[in-house]
Amino acid sequence: MNCPLDIPWTETDTDKALLKLQNFINTYSESEYFEEANAMAQELTTKKEKKAFEILKQYNKLGEFNYDMLKSAIAASENFISDFPGSVYREDAYFVKADALTHPAMNSFESLQEERLAEAREAYNTLKKQYPNTKYEKESANLLDKINKESQKFNTEESK
Repeated sequence: MNCPLDIPWTETDTDKALLKLQNFINTYSESEYFEEANAMAQELTTKKEKKAFEILKQYNKLGEFNYDMLKSAIAASENFISDFPGSVYREDAYFVKADALTHPAMNSFESLQEERLAEAREAYNTLKKQYPNTKYEKESANLLDKINKESQKFNTEESK
């Protein structure tokens, strides 16, 4: 797992427990404790997902005050999406990524803004492609409106 702040990843107790449970499940598939081990592994995986999601949400929230945290929110969202493909928080991570990309796009130097707006629009499009009826319909539509309004100045300048 890549950490967004370049902090070396260390194995947690949860990771160690998951590894031991997975080894047990693989080795003793006929055990009377097989179902219990599977349930414990699922519970620990859910715990890891929730923690990773809460961290990326915090990066995004802190990004309102610190641009570097937005970079971390974007990286954490990307890591989450790739590390937990079946997560119940996956849709949320896609939205946080789109939101985190929109903030710097709106507040960039003009020389960087067009590219950042395109990245934010791409994140919005990915959210809508993965979740056409997203629970973030209203919020994501507001993001897209901001992106489109800000992008109009580039379309106007190109037509001159």
